[in-house]
Amino acid sequence: MATDAQNRYWKTMVHLQVHIYYLEAYLLRFQRIERRIGYFLAVAASASIGGWAVWQKYWVVWAFVIAASQVINAVRHLMPYQKRTEVLQGILPDLNQLLLDAERGFFGVSKGAITDEAIHTLTIEIKSRKSTVVDRLDTCAFGDSAKYLAAAETKAAQYFQGMYGGEEV
Repeated sequence: MATDAQNRYWKTMVHLQVHIYYLEAYLLRFQRIERRIGYFLAVAASASIGGWAVWQKYWVVWAFVIAASQVINAVRHLMPYQKRTEVLQGILPDLNQLLLDAERGFFGVSKGAITDEAIHTLTIEIKSRKSTVVDRLDTCAFGDSAKYLAAAETKAAQYFQGMYGGEEV
């Protein structure tokens, strides 16, 4: 039977993994936006060179595409997803390292080789380190996503059930 301290340590690890998966989902979203903008700009630039003869007939469409690509190119580096992408790329490795450290400590916690007081200290250390890393997100706010959270919780449950033999998440 696990002690309260062991359960808190376990839940802290699970919440950390959920947070990592949640932030990774946002990072993928922001990277997809950047790729789509890049594709649009590449097509607009390529078409401007090779398709002028064809586009002379549809000059209004052509003018709109060129104008849109110029505006997008001018403001794309000011878009909030750029900063969010940079911040997420900076903190996710730190959170993943923290999770590895927490899992390394979990062996002693799960075997009862560490006192409840020491487990509590380790749990607080994980939370403190996580808070320090996550505080870097304050520079770029983005909304909550129930969809991303549900997916992150599912992935975390699968991860921990696979890694720790189906222990309850």
